[in-house]
Amino acid sequence: MALTFSDLSLHSLAREYLETSLSGSRREASDLILKAARTSMTIRELYRDVIQPSQRELGALWETGQITVAQEHVVTGITQSAIAHLYSQFPFASQNGLRALIACAPGELHELGARMVADFLELEGWDVVFLGASTPIPDVIRAVLDHEAHIFGISATIAFNLPAAMELISDMRKASRAHPVRIVAGGRAFGLSGRMPGQLGADGYSPDAEDAPHLFQQLLSSKSEQLDTQIRGQVDHIGVTPAALSSFRAAHEKILAETVRRSAARSGAGARPPAVSTETMRVGLQFTLRMLDAAMATDSVEILDDQLQWAARRLQHDKVSPALVLAEFQLLADVVEESLAPDHAAEILRAVRWLIEKQRASLL
Repeated sequence: MALTFSDLSLHSLAREYLETSLSGSRREASDLILKAARTSMTIRELYRDVIQPSQRELGALWETGQITVAQEHVVTGITQSAIAHLYSQFPFASQNGLRALIACAPGELHELGARMVADFLELEGWDVVFLGASTPIPDVIRAVLDHEAHIFGISATIAFNLPAAMELISDMRKASRAHPVRIVAGGRAFGLSGRMPGQLGADGYSPDAEDAPHLFQQLLSSKSEQLDTQIRGQVDHIGVTPAALSSFRAAHEKILAETVRRSAARSGAGARPPAVSTETMRVGLQFTLRMLDAAMATDSVEILDDQLQWAARRLQHDKVSPALVLAEFQLLADVVEESLAPDHAAEILRAVRWLIEKQRASLL
């Protein structure tokens, strides 16, 4: 099947690499990268123009239903292998005496971007420890202290991992008071939050792996506690009190089960197309609840907006119409209102009703 790429400016080698990887030709795909490193491109160029954009395009191909999760995993595995082979060819700079530790947020399994940040730092002469995906909070903190890191870089790709990331940042601050460490956030989830890095708890935000070393150096030379760098303007407030959020989390499974039950009943009454299974709706509702949690914990309506944009791209492949999504949100609102204490429900419903109104507007 011919692939339709969303990025029309995608480098020709990135296209060839993606197509070869998706065909399952691991050795041939890796050879494309290694040959380019030997003959035509620097390591930086390969990361910037081939590996990083090809991974973004891989996500877009999955969103549009052109590839499966299994295929995405195969390509990512090939890319990780290719990067490991490239490491032996790195033109390392002399050690600069600076130390960094890079890790993904707890629960975050997308580690390739963080790995590229670690590699770019090493190219600049940094001494780097890379912990990879989903390391427990106490272990990350211990590693940062043992390494005596000047910078701690934390990456989160999926927005529902933001609450755990923010918990890690908070705990890192407390544990490193005697020897303060600068904290840099990276990854798509932090970029979606619409918050200044200081409000998220970090000292800065790096949207791109290649630019990370410059930001790290800037932070270490800055006398201010935090860079006053705004990611994106806040457009609304949906933050809730800790008590309301705790109540919502405690009732999560109950809310999910009851909403799915009512959705299945609607299907039996002919209100949902037979092609849309109850399992599809359960997975979608579970994802929605996790995104609601992250958005309310960070007071970031942009997370919900991004979820709706993603759903518009992905759910048409699953034969889920925008009108059906709206109906499911309305069911969810009813269940939330019935499942929580009135004061807590009122807070949570601000976010749910924001979803409803935004989805309703998309139907006009």
